[in-house]
Amino acid sequence: MTRLIEGGDQEQDRRAGTENVPAIMGMAAALEEEFGRENIRLAGRHTGLHLLLTLPGGPGEREMAASALREGVRVRGLSEYYMERRERCPENCVILGYAGLRDEDIPELAGALKRAWVKE
Repeated sequence: MTRLIEGGDQEQDRRAGTENVPAIMGMAAALEEEFGRENIRLAGRHTGLHLLLTLPGGPGEREMAASALREGVRVRGLSEYYMERRERCPENCVILGYAGLRDEDIPELAGALKRAWVKE
C-alpha cells in the first residue's frame, strides 16, 4: 500500500492526481509552433490529461479525426461527449489525450496533426 501512496505503478510512477505540467506545456507549445498561435484555440491546459483543440474554419471534427488517424494519431470529436444538445458543441473541436505520450514524441505528434489538417 505504501508504494501506491508514494507514487505507485499508476500514472507511470507518478502519484495519482498529479498533473504532468511539462507535457501540458510542451504539447501546447508544439501545437502553437506548428499551426501558429492565431490559427488554433486550445482549452483544458489545467486538466492534466487532454487538450481541446479547435481549428477555426476546419473541415469538421469527423474529417479531422479521420485525417489524423491516417497520420497515425487518434483523436476524438468533442461532440461524442455531448449527451444532449449537440448543436451547442463547438465546431471543428477535437480532444487530444496525452496521458501516455512520451515527451520526446510531442513534436512529431504536432507535425502529424498539421500534415493531417493543413493543406499547403
